[in-house]
Amino acid sequence: VDLCAHYECEGRRLPCDMQVYAKFPAGIAFRQHTKEPNLEGSAQTASRECGPPYLMSPLKWPLESGQLQIKWSQPVSIGNAKGKINLCYADTLHMKCPIKNEIIGGARVKPCTGPDGDCAVWSIDVGDTERPSCGRLRIEAEAGVVVSLDDSQANLASHAETSATTKCSTWDDSLGSTCLLLWGSQFRTSQNTQENNEEVQRQLHFQADLDRLHIPYKKETDAVVFSKRLQSKSFLPRCILAPTLGGAIDDNLAKAFFSYVRLGGQLYVAGD
Repeated sequence: VDLCAHYECEGRRLPCDMQVYAKFPAGIAFRQHTKEPNLEGSAQTASRECGPPYLMSPLKWPLESGQLQIKWSQPVSIGNAKGKINLCYADTLHMKCPIKNEIIGGARVKPCTGPDGDCAVWSIDVGDTERPSCGRLRIEAEAGVVVSLDDSQANLASHAETSATTKCSTWDDSLGSTCLLLWGSQFRTSQNTQENNEEVQRQLHFQADLDRLHIPYKKETDAVVFSKRLQSKSFLPRCILAPTLGGAIDDNLAKAFFSYVRLGGQLYVAGD
């Protein structure tokens, strides 16, 4: 059934947030081999949700072509041609980005490569980029790199991932008993100069106590890298030491901390 013959479509697409309900009377079709008529039945479906475009998972890694297909939640065109996308390893030990800060309007990115020129499907030339030996690949898109063909809404920052080849190790055994020490300004919470200085002193006192007790540690100063590592649930340290946290924790990171502890990780947070 051509629904666009019965509903007002946008191009060949149903309007967003539309619910379609169909009822099938008995006897309108027969089973092929037995000629038995169908029973009365019904079905329902829905068009896409209204809202800005976003990347959809899973991605499918190319076997030979070198073109990685990405899918948006709706047909889109280029918004900010100088906006950036990244292709990163999602949960390997080093989580490097083989393609970093590639502009969406560059030669590597090809819009509208889906069937019949479907602009919800795009391709990225990944060349000879190797798929990681374990874990997933992740495409990250900045906000505003594309806009909806329906209503010109710009995309929000979003990401999509390939399915995992094989699961990466949960724990980073190379660290042994060494803990990860959350260190520096990105893990401090206060914008007030005096309070910030107090947090610095708390960090220094905490470090001095670790040294005095001969507790081995490795400093982590990048909150973004740390958050990605924690949420990846791969190559985690056996213990995490946090001299200060407080307002530095958003909802996603708080959930990741709970998951970390449930996996068996040890989390130590210093109090006042």
